[in-house]
Amino acid sequence: IPAAAQGAVAAHCAGQQGPALFWQMHAALFERQRQWGQLPDPSAFLEKLALELGADKATYQACVAAGEVRARVENALVNEPGIDVFSKCTLQNQ
Repeated sequence: IPAAAQGAVAAHCAGQQGPALFWQMHAALFERQRQWGQLPDPSAFLEKLALELGADKATYQACVAAGEVRARVENALVNEPGIDVFSKCTLQNQ
């Protein structure tokens, strides 16, 4: 899964703990894109960022591990190539 898609998953998993956390993560991902965008596996960086913003570790990890958000992000990228998965806060509720 590309780094951008992992970022989208991270934002949506953080966002499951509240819309404000989604938007905080969204902003932080763009602000720090140079730090994580080229990493071979940015998952540890993304988790640390979510936790810095106030996400509950167990809840965040469970969301990422469950794979449901990841599947929705991947599906959106394949079936809706023009979709901006970072700005679709409602993606988590589909």
